Amino acid sequence: MKILYISSLVFKKSSSASIRNIGLINGLVHEGHEVDVLSIDYGENGTDSFLLNELSSSVRIFNTMIPILQTYSNIKKDQEKFTKMLSKLSGLKALYKTLFYFPDVDKDWIELVNTQNIDNDYDIIISSSDSKTSHFVAEKVLNNSSMKATWVQIWGDPWEEDVNLSTFEKKRVAKYECQLLQSADYVMYVSIPTTKLMENKYPHFKNKIHYLGRSYLKKVHGRELGTEQEWELLYTGSLNDTRDIRNLLLKINDYNLVNNKKIKLKFFGNISESNKKIMDDYDFVEDNGTVEFHKILDEYANCDFLLFIDNGGASTQIPGKLFDYLGTDRPIITMVESLETPVSLFIQSLNSTLVIENEYKKIKIPDLEKISKRKINTEFSGEYLAQRLLSIVSR
Repeated sequence: MKILYISSLVFKKSSSASIRNIGLINGLVHEGHEVDVLSIDYGENGTDSFLLNELSSSVRIFNTMIPILQTYSNIKKDQEKFTKMLSKLSGLKALYKTLFYFPDVDKDWIELVNTQNIDNDYDIIISSSDSKTSHFVAEKVLNNSSMKATWVQIWGDPWEEDVNLSTFEKKRVAKYECQLLQSADYVMYVSIPTTKLMENKYPHFKNKIHYLGRSYLKKVHGRELGTEQEWELLYTGSLNDTRDIRNLLLKINDYNLVNNKKIKLKFFGNISESNKKIMDDYDFVEDNGTVEFHKILDEYANCDFLLFIDNGGASTQIPGKLFDYLGTDRPIITMVESLETPVSLFIQSLNSTLVIENEYKKIKIPDLEKISKRKINTEFSGEYLAQRLLSIVSR
């Protein structure tokens, strides 16, 4: 089959969605299908060259340059200037975005995308968010052509359920989310709890709503565990204020006081200022900032354990880092707010992580010497999820 894959986040640096999209696109190619990609050009500063090179060479790429995103990337390169700009806009940023950048900051893509260069013989169009702009671009492509392609929407996050939306935004989002879901032939979510949530929210769309899952990009086989002087625990991705690390830090500190072989905790990603202040009190914590994904893969191979912290009890979403972890043979330590949330129950069903409630008294650091490598979860490979998607579409 011939497939057009539309997403704003395919080659963007420091983007979990980019990793997910590259994995699935390569999976579709591996299954023998012809795939073209319609995306955004983030320029040299915003493009992850590793992800670009990881994409199958048979895939044709049609990128659109969005001037405001080019400006943003250039400003962000000068980190000090970027930080000052954000602090000045902190009070107005959300309001400005709400009024002028719907559905997202890449909204100009809808207008600037050139539909005249797009073939008219695709069997399937897949639009994948975030950003939600991808679905609007797919809608334009379909409206501006006579093709009879099947439209598959992949949603990383449900839209109206976003806790960061204001009351005004929720009303507008609810309208457009419903319209988009109605127009799709198939709607797929990357989390089982989210899939169930949306089936209950939109029972009249239930027959078109499916669980897909989220792919990792590459399998990672690492070194033998415990071969270094310290136990290395690795966390990758954002660490915002909803993820509480205080209890874990206290426990690791207690452990290090009475054990000869210490635990070192390494972070790669964006960390909130409040969490940075907490981390400053501990000499076993290492903050490495944001790096390209190929360096993260190297870190996976050279650590002993991976750390995952959930989003809290109200969320049905599972951060993409967990699925990247599942593509490795590293043991995974998962911190959850409660063992009974839908997300926590899903994670426990994988039988692939050590799940611990995020309370000081309940955190027990196991005998690290007795933990062995884990089996890679191949059901989250790009090839497996491509097969799953296509089997749903062909029913």
